[in-house]
Amino acid sequence: DSADRIVTVNKPVEKIVVYHCATAEGISLLGAWDRVVGRDYHLTDEILFPGISDLPVTSEPPYNVYYETVFELDPDIFLTAALPYPGLEDVIATLEPEVTVVALNFFEPHTMVENIRKLRYVLNTEEKGEEFIAFYEEVIDDIAKETAGLSEDEKPRVFLKIGGWTPEALATFTDTLPAIRYQMEIAGGINIAADLPGPGFVPEIDKEWLIEENPDIVTAMIWDVYYLGVTGYEVDDDSVAEVTREEIMAMDVFAGGKAVEDGKVYLYENNLMDTPRFAVGVAYWAKWFHPELLSELDPQAIHQQYLTDFLGIDYDLSEHGVFVYPEP
Repeated sequence: DSADRIVTVNKPVEKIVVYHCATAEGISLLGAWDRVVGRDYHLTDEILFPGISDLPVTSEPPYNVYYETVFELDPDIFLTAALPYPGLEDVIATLEPEVTVVALNFFEPHTMVENIRKLRYVLNTEEKGEEFIAFYEEVIDDIAKETAGLSEDEKPRVFLKIGGWTPEALATFTDTLPAIRYQMEIAGGINIAADLPGPGFVPEIDKEWLIEENPDIVTAMIWDVYYLGVTGYEVDDDSVAEVTREEIMAMDVFAGGKAVEDGKVYLYENNLMDTPRFAVGVAYWAKWFHPELLSELDPQAIHQQYLTDFLGIDYDLSEHGVFVYPEP
């Protein structure tokens, strides 16, 4: 699994307790959501996960598992993610051998296909899994074919404003994280923070450095913990997103910079880039970065196919939802 363990799973797997939103989405797109009997505290989206509020809460970050509840539910597996913070070892030691723990990462785009294949084998949903893999690889490959020939001078220099410890934090990712290198390579951009020192997550960068770097584009991750009502399936009005974008553009480090002057400050819902919806998120990034090169690319159509064909959700993106702002 993603924690580099050899795990033996007794099949069939009929009862699952899930930890982490990306893991839950992996289960759902394989058509096995009805097997989930316990959930992470942060899994609350009834549109994405119908009936989620009826399931007992069995954990909350970081790896705080309600063990008594899990044992009462008697699941076949506890399906989690191998996240870059401590706690997984304790979960394994406490639950096993009574409950098998499997860690598969669906927040890493570069390992998505292999982990879908592992999970669809565990869940006996091979056909559904291969259908998704074909869709996912086609989207990624079509974009990569267009961006692969770009010279470094043709790629925009991008600052990734991500969720930090506070809404005002100027946090970012370096290229130490393989997922960041992968998404930038596919979208055809240059991460200006690629070589900053740190383990991958930089909680606060130097403001003077950012002003001096003067990026061509700023992508701002919208995390609902700090930006409630800006994006999501339950949000139909983009006025809050518009105000939020204006507030970000008014920050000292961005105001007067190239990205603001050119109107290239973009907001995106965080789960578009750290779940199996990566195919949707990277399509939006690529369209923002290279609108002329990828004039035929339709990120909303990709998103709609994902929801309809793989999550089985009756949801019309032409009428509902805000996931990026502004739309490319």
